[in-house]
Amino acid sequence: MSEPSSECATMLAELPSLAEADRVARVRDAGVPDEVLGRLAAEAEQLAVTDAGQALEVTACLVAVSDGIGSALGRSLVLRARGSALCHAGRLEEGWLFCDQAAQLAEKAGRPIESGLARLRSMQALGELGRFDESVNAGEAARAAFQQAGEEQLKARAEVNLGVIFHRRDDPARALEYFDRARPRLGDAPMALGTVDNNRGEALLALNDFKGARTAFRSALDQCERAEADLSAAVVEGNLADLASRQGQLHRAVYHFERARRRLETTGSSGHLSRLLTEQAEAVSVLGLPADALKLYEQALPALDRAGQALEAARARAGLGRTLVRLGCLSDAETALAAAARAFDELDHGSARARVDLVRAELCAANGRAGEARRLIHSALAVLHDRPIEAAAARHLLGRLAMAENTLDQAEAELTAALSLARQLDLAPLLADVLHTLGCLRRRQGDLPSAVGNLQSATTQIERVRGALNAQRFRGAYLSDRLGVYDDLITALLEQAGDQDVNRAFAVAEQSKSRLLLEQVSGEIDMAEDTTVPMDPSERRLAQEHAELRGRLNAMYSRLGDDDRAGVPKVWQKSVIELERRLEDLESRLTTTRGTVGLYARSVDASRAAAALDPGTTLLEYVFAGEEVLAFIVGQGRTAVGRHLASTGVLKDALARLQFQINRALRAGAHAGWRGERLLADVRAELAALDRLLLEPLRPLIERGTRLLIVPHGALHLLPFHALWDGERHLIETHEVHYCPSASLYAQLATRRPAGRRAVVVGIADSAAPRIESEARRVAEMFGAASDDVLIGEAATAEHLGQRSRGAGLLHLACHARFASGTPLGSGLRLADRWLTVRDIYAMRLEAELVTLSGCETGRSQVRNGDELVGLLRGFFAAGASSLLLSLWRVEDESAAHMMADFYSLWPHDEASKAAALREAQLAGLARSPHPAFWAPFRLIGRP
Repeated sequence: MSEPSSECATMLAELPSLAEADRVARVRDAGVPDEVLGRLAAEAEQLAVTDAGQALEVTACLVAVSDGIGSALGRSLVLRARGSALCHAGRLEEGWLFCDQAAQLAEKAGRPIESGLARLRSMQALGELGRFDESVNAGEAARAAFQQAGEEQLKARAEVNLGVIFHRRDDPARALEYFDRARPRLGDAPMALGTVDNNRGEALLALNDFKGARTAFRSALDQCERAEADLSAAVVEGNLADLASRQGQLHRAVYHFERARRRLETTGSSGHLSRLLTEQAEAVSVLGLPADALKLYEQALPALDRAGQALEAARARAGLGRTLVRLGCLSDAETALAAAARAFDELDHGSARARVDLVRAELCAANGRAGEARRLIHSALAVLHDRPIEAAAARHLLGRLAMAENTLDQAEAELTAALSLARQLDLAPLLADVLHTLGCLRRRQGDLPSAVGNLQSATTQIERVRGALNAQRFRGAYLSDRLGVYDDLITALLEQAGDQDVNRAFAVAEQSKSRLLLEQVSGEIDMAEDTTVPMDPSERRLAQEHAELRGRLNAMYSRLGDDDRAGVPKVWQKSVIELERRLEDLESRLTTTRGTVGLYARSVDASRAAAALDPGTTLLEYVFAGEEVLAFIVGQGRTAVGRHLASTGVLKDALARLQFQINRALRAGAHAGWRGERLLADVRAELAALDRLLLEPLRPLIERGTRLLIVPHGALHLLPFHALWDGERHLIETHEVHYCPSASLYAQLATRRPAGRRAVVVGIADSAAPRIESEARRVAEMFGAASDDVLIGEAATAEHLGQRSRGAGLLHLACHARFASGTPLGSGLRLADRWLTVRDIYAMRLEAELVTLSGCETGRSQVRNGDELVGLLRGFFAAGASSLLLSLWRVEDESAAHMMADFYSLWPHDEASKAAALREAQLAGLARSPHPAFWAPFRLIGRP
């Protein structure tokens, strides 16, 4: 009598908890031992597909039971199940040995079909181990046994396995013949159909039939999910991800990689997970995160080596070498690529070896060995000439080499061929790269209109990829990795020198600056902690891990007050950086599989920027285009540009000298006696040097007395433009000045509708700033703040601030602040109960017209690629504030108290703008203490 599967599952679950003698008795009591062992082994093989870890446990029990019973057939069936579990867990050498023993025992027992089934299972392990000839021999023996027995479905399964091996031997066309011959004979078994369709997809992908591969993979995924086989479904999802990555559809790639990874993390299949991580690393590198890709390779490669997965390990080393080239680690890249080349030679995998040679050619080009690079490329093309992706990449590299040698006609021929192939494939990342290089070639040839056209098309392809990515981190990385295209387009447009070209160049500059901040302010945010979003169990697990990490970080930051006094221990710093990195990774993972959740805000052009300006305001937008510093001047009805103001290197040196002078002036007792005049003269000399670089060339284009909106770039975000010295006056003496990270953000802030004038005031004094509470009480009195809205000392908790800040028009926070350069999202404000970090601020819901942070260095941010500012500024703008009053450096307690009193005496009481009120307060501070260290730290960012 056949025992139902549910009863087999129950017995399997019981066996590990029983004593060894009791296990044997339990099996004997259930029926004929060979039959019972056969059913239990079959159940265990199915379990290996969904939970390799549990399958390992139960098959170990079954092996011991079969030893106790002493039946050759039963032992054969159990050894096959054990081998299957080991293979799914990535322990391939052990798995093959068990399957081989199972086949031999079945033959001795006169059971050729069971022997054939064991040989089928051994094929997987042998193939993964790179022992292809042995695998084919095992498959042919199994196929012959099934054919002799008239078992057509089993014969089809053998043909599927043989197809897999031929595909791994770099013969996808022959593999496809096996798959297509086998599929009609597999019946309606979902697991068998899922397996063959997945393998058909891999062969079609190798043959560059992307449409056919996607159809096959989708069919395979449907069949695996129908069979509730999570492990197999994860493998298919990984292949869908790999397909999307090769097609340049990075949004689909990261989506499928994440879904596959979640499945594999719960199945205990380390081998499949390691393979997936190496494929994911390739996509992550293309996204512009090579350091993240390196970590994935370092995590996966040891596991692949331990499992003996020779082909997968070789592919991983090839990808690692490519990533190391991108990181500039050329010596390590050479080692990894040489190891990959040797492995592919041993495996006789010609196309994979040719792909390695293409990467080695990039390495040679980076090392100045152009001749060797060209030889490697042509050698690779001889093998890959019918693979359009690789052929396009090879032609592109040949074009770059020709440009470096100034053989422009040859470069044009190669790049034209590369562009034709890339367009046929519609691969956006590759198209962007080729169009960028072609645009640079046209510019060198003096054909500016064609150069502009090519470069504009390249940015279109970049925006096409970027706009489809859900996770902000991926969007930011992809853009920042390709900023050179935008820089070159700006320069080419300005070289054409027409009025419309200047306007277009301004729009391109806006496309390349602070895009993620703009999207956050516009409403697009990563919803890592949004509990209203439905979650499946795997996503809930990640969300719980995210919440736990947030809790651990907040607990660590809460201890920072004491640690700060003694200096933060390095071990503590390393722990925080690692936790912040993990938290950022989890946020990206959680966002990746959710649909688009908000707006991908569009940047503004010059006309829209001008329309957003208040009357009498001139916009100065600085741009680093390559090594050139330039500035756009936008007013009502006109746009101009100032070129070649400085080189980025000269400017950074000047900024460093100014920072030295500011720090020098803030030392205790530094201004005593004659030293005060010397300090003032020294700082004005540096401010005058910066004025000559950044403002003097632009003054003819700026109307006297107008308000200036300054959009800095890069290191200029730390420059107090309002303090620049023209030899007679500081800029603040002639103009109101305020700032914004981008013109597009400024236009977006103009759409906000702040709340009324209700003020919430927070004050937490400490030994370094004992006057903070009196400052806070004075501000509260000036605004007539209600007692519930004045949070002083112990009342200033994170919970109280979150409750009272909603609906407030002014939020004044007088408390200790810290900027964490290594973990800028951990920057924060010290409240009574804990630190309020940037991530905490994101979660606030503000309608404030102004947020004032009167502590030290509250306006410092890490400036990441793409001019993304990460610090307190980002948090409060994302939370809903319309403007911020922040400090650039350490604020002297008494000076800050005077500054706040003077500012609030004017705004909002006499209808002065915030910019005008700050100007008057700074002029008053200048009159009291002329050194900018005391009157210039604060600046207004956002609406005036």
